[in-house]
Amino acid sequence: MFHWFPAFARMTIRVRGNDGIGLWAKDHPERIGRAFLIWVSATATLLSCAGCAPSLHDVIGRGDLDRAEAMLTTNPELARSVNELGKQPLHYAVYYKQGDKALALILEAGADVNAADNTGMTALHTAAWMGRKESLWLLAHGADLTQRDVFGDRPSHTAAIHDQARVLQALFRAGDTLTERNSAGLTPLELARKYRKKRAAAKIEELLNSP
Repeated sequence: MFHWFPAFARMTIRVRGNDGIGLWAKDHPERIGRAFLIWVSATATLLSCAGCAPSLHDVIGRGDLDRAEAMLTTNPELARSVNELGKQPLHYAVYYKQGDKALALILEAGADVNAADNTGMTALHTAAWMGRKESLWLLAHGADLTQRDVFGDRPSHTAAIHDQARVLQALFRAGDTLTERNSAGLTPLELARKYRKKRAAAKIEELLNSP
């Protein structure tokens, strides 16, 4: 029943400072609230009631791509459907690591690769937060690396906060300068240093100093 707990624990660890006090969480309680709501919604997807007609979010979250394809064939508009958090099935495909096939299925049905949820997070922000390899596919299929959430964070800021060095490298190679400032006036490198994300800080320094 509690198979979802490791995912939430993993998220909690990522937002804690290395000193154990939780610098990021202390400075940004509103972001903790957003992360918690995402977790609750995603968990509800997997624990949805027996006998209820599943949404495309549910089906994508469970990785049932055959059923997802049938649903989209019948009603392509489902590709743009939103849940209570404003998230579309594309967000769920990334969150649940369903891979390129799931992303392609949803996008080909008419989804907007840059659709944002209620807090401005796109699928690329989600990939940056969770360190998902789907970030590469999204970037290759039109994801906007300059899009900002309600905190003024581009995906590169999100990746820096959550110590996602590989995503930062992908964003840099796709054209992100890694020097833009968010609403708090901080660059990805400054965020990584502030929250003691050593891998992210080292990767950004390496990329910015590369020829």
